Amino acid sequence: MEISFKKSEEMLINPSNIDFLKNNFKDIIQNVKNIDQTGKSSNKLANRATFNFTDGSYLSITEILKNGYVDYFHYDWFDKNKQVICKFHSERHEDIECQTTTEPYHIHVPDRSGLSKEKRLSNEKHRDIIIILEMIKIRII
Repeated sequence: MEISFKKSEEMLINPSNIDFLKNNFKDIIQNVKNIDQTGKSSNKLANRATFNFTDGSYLSITEILKNGYVDYFHYDWFDKNKQVICKFHSERHEDIECQTTTEPYHIHVPDRSGLSKEKRLSNEKHRDIIIILEMIKIRII
């Protein structure tokens, strides 16, 4: 994934190259669907796919595009029972209560305490699909 910078230091992220990712992670990607978890397919406004992994888990990829670049992404990882493992998101939240210290980047994880459905965590490092797939690979292999 190529990254360049605007004058404002904001990153411009190209949409993920699904074929490139499939080839480079063929040891863990069992198959690829051309839809995300919503059942929608890619179009000029969104890049969408689902990677099914060798352990039965899967990653739903949704990249919302603006002017040909990723405006924000949702990389949602589920186990074989369709339960959330974690979600890597980059949409900005206006509500202060929902923001993390790394806004707009954040991670959703299940709230095991039962107080809410998910917790939101800061995301310092997992902002790139390749880094996320490498982390998933470590867990699977």
